[in-house]
Amino acid sequence: MAWDGLGTIPDDTKVALDDIVAQVHGENKILRFWNLPIDAPSVWKPLYDANVDLINTDNLTGLSTYIQSRQTQAVPEPSLSIALLAVLGTSLLLKRK
Repeated sequence: MAWDGLGTIPDDTKVALDDIVAQVHGENKILRFWNLPIDAPSVWKPLYDANVDLINTDNLTGLSTYIQSRQTQAVPEPSLSIALLAVLGTSLLLKRK
């Protein structure tokens, strides 16, 4: 059964997500997921934590607020920067340098 986006991401789904991210980033490509189960922090969090490059959303304000709150929770490393870019009004690009 697929994760419906509610509650905590199941361990097997998180492992699969981490594997996909590692494979795609190992090929020096960027990764975008769309058609997410719900457009909410419960889904954004595991994608953000897994370093997914593009998080698709129709809620740009909500995702922007979520990302900004995550950035203020920890002291960033000097070499870490996260840029937000609206793409066709539906996605945010999370680029870490």
